[in-house]
Amino acid sequence: MSTAQDVPVEAPSFAAQLGGTALALLLVLALAWLALRGLKKLQQRASASGPGEPIVLLRSTSLGPRERVVAVRYRGREYLLGVTAAQVTVIDRHDDGHDDRGAAAAVADADRP
Repeated sequence: MSTAQDVPVEAPSFAAQLGGTALALLLVLALAWLALRGLKKLQQRASASGPGEPIVLLRSTSLGPRERVVAVRYRGREYLLGVTAAQVTVIDRHDDGHDDRGAAAAVADADRP
């Protein structure tokens, strides 16, 4: 009678181990790629402004080490923003064409002593 101890067990060859590791790596990379594509599609759907609505920086003026006044244009409106390390505050808002000077001119006025 032979027992399980009598039968020699061969270890997998180096090529077999390498092939198994490569297959596992390819599977992980494929899953990561699919997850990233899915996240990208979710972000595009969740984006309220859509890809065609950029925020345009018109002018920025530093008021201190962490304080700035920033003029931006978004969806046909110009905004004058106060930006600190803790918050962003809308100082003023204008529709394009309603004010001849716009938010960028208001920031330029802030530069004058």
